[in-house]
Amino acid sequence: MAAKLQVGCSHEVATTQVVPAPGLLHRKYRAMRELGVSSAMHSWYFGTYPSLMTRAAGELSFDPFPRSERQFLTALAKRDWGPYAETVVEAWRWFARGYSNYPTSHIFGYFGPMHDGPAWPMYLEPKRLPLAPTWQIGYAPSGDYVADCVTNGFTLNEIVTLCRRQTEYCDRALVIFKQMRRHFADQPERLRDLGLATALGLQFRSGYHILRFYQLRERLAEAKSPARKQRLLEEMRKLVRAEIRVSEELLPLAEADSRLGFHSEAEGYKYFPALLRWRIEQLRELLAEEFPQVERQARERGLLWPEYVG
Repeated sequence: MAAKLQVGCSHEVATTQVVPAPGLLHRKYRAMRELGVSSAMHSWYFGTYPSLMTRAAGELSFDPFPRSERQFLTALAKRDWGPYAETVVEAWRWFARGYSNYPTSHIFGYFGPMHDGPAWPMYLEPKRLPLAPTWQIGYAPSGDYVADCVTNGFTLNEIVTLCRRQTEYCDRALVIFKQMRRHFADQPERLRDLGLATALGLQFRSGYHILRFYQLRERLAEAKSPARKQRLLEEMRKLVRAEIRVSEELLPLAEADSRLGFHSEAEGYKYFPALLRWRIEQLRELLAEEFPQVERQARERGLLWPEYVG
């Protein structure tokens, strides 16, 4: 019996090359040993870059097998993080807990916003523009028809709930990593590790914001009360502002690390600095032009977009 694995990353999120959650690999290898699995293929295309995760998988492939996940993670962290190993382990565990909430489905991975959400434009008025496939380039930026990534037994509400949990847990890891930067200011490799993990957390946060925005837009389309429409619009405005901050925070990370945004199977970049700048401007225009127009329409009773609801 052999296992086919993706030890670094897979179609769930391929544009950071690595998901820093080695505790998940320990659990997989422990289960494989208990089941008598004797060999494993570690990856294809993406997920093969030398990294924390490929090193963890390599160590777990040999005896003696570390029975304690915590001990394994601490030993793994000590080489690179020295006296801060336990702190890094805590961040890895938050990432693993967050990543475990990913709404696993092929369609969500193939069309959802976790790969390149910080480069997606956002639309207040319904356009019904399709989502671009995540594993290919040469398409226009993804549109607003998020139904393209909602399937395989999930509803949009369920996906939003799972992505919110994922973001909340991963954000705890980002707080830890942010505090670590001052201790490794003179170590470029560790700063790259911290930057990559931060980029991943930002992508998860962006994915949640985008899906929440369109969840609220569905409610806005069905709302008739002016007061309810104004409340929904205010929450949506906050999400757009939050997305501007996400793209702004990701921009210097993408400028400093050419791995970020690159999708190996697409053989190209799903996001890059110029595209992030374009998206920031698009969102600012959305706030300055489209929101005021829709807010004026929302003061009247009745549906905003009867043809969309109908």
